[in-house]
Amino acid sequence: MRQLIKQSMLALVVLPSVAYAGHSGLKVPPAETFLLGGEQRSTMLVTGTNVGSTDVIVLSRVDGTETTIATVAPGAAFKHDFAVGETALIRNTSTTKTARVSVDFTGSPSDLSMSYAKPR
Repeated sequence: MRQLIKQSMLALVVLPSVAYAGHSGLKVPPAETFLLGGEQRSTMLVTGTNVGSTDVIVLSRVDGTETTIATVAPGAAFKHDFAVGETALIRNTSTTKTARVSVDFTGSPSDLSMSYAKPR
């Protein structure tokens, strides 16, 4: 019994190392981009699955420079660890269809901003 209690206490100490911030069932309007983070003071793991019928592009933005991480086809998944201050972007490639993406992210919720950007 004592061994079980010790193992349980160890698990409690180890588990909180990654803070779960949330889940979102995103709907990204045609040609728009969803932005997550940018002001976070710790790394942010973002994972997701394209549950819609149009491709999306996952990008990173640092100091105004965008870098493509992946083009995600319908049914495909992505995973990326974003650095402190890095913004995650999920861009809908379609000009006519709404993109749907199931997204999970870690980090401190108080540090994560969320917004949409229309095409330039």
